[in-house]
Amino acid sequence: ASCSIRSQLGGALAGCPRAAAVTIRTGAALDLGPLGALEAIDGDLVIGPSVGLAGAALPALRSVGGALRVVANGDLHALQLPRLERAGRVSIEANSALATLSLPRLREVAGALVVSGNPDLELVDAGALEAVGAELAITDNGSLVLIEAPRLLRAGAVRVENNRMLPDDVARALEAKDGER
Repeated sequence: ASCSIRSQLGGALAGCPRAAAVTIRTGAALDLGPLGALEAIDGDLVIGPSVGLAGAALPALRSVGGALRVVANGDLHALQLPRLERAGRVSIEANSALATLSLPRLREVAGALVVSGNPDLELVDAGALEAVGAELAITDNGSLVLIEAPRLLRAGAVRVENNRMLPDDVARALEAKDGER
């Protein structure tokens, strides 16, 4: 079953397990609770630009067929997608307050996975990540101290740069997966 997303958040999407695409932009506080039953997005999930959105959690979401784009969210402190297993592409960029990126069950990204320009980001939890079809780029995250991706087997290319707090051994372990198929 598919649900319309033409109405206000909480209208047609409340309790909906599947959507064609979801875009969240706000200038005020917003409760994403009505999206709690969402399990699959066939196209893109876009969060931002926004202010007033302090946290984003989609507890049931398992797949995003297109891109997961979380870009330019001024107040977003945490992004939690605890059941997300696959996405077409992931782009987490220019979120000035983001401290935690939690994708613990993400196994596969068909395209690129980019985490860049998030100055307060301290933790990237991708503990189940096994494959990135294109580039894995983690750059310019000044407070990043930990990337959990122990199961990563392959990525089309790997670039880990300008993360001044990230220990060298963490960066080297990821870079060792560059070009592995």
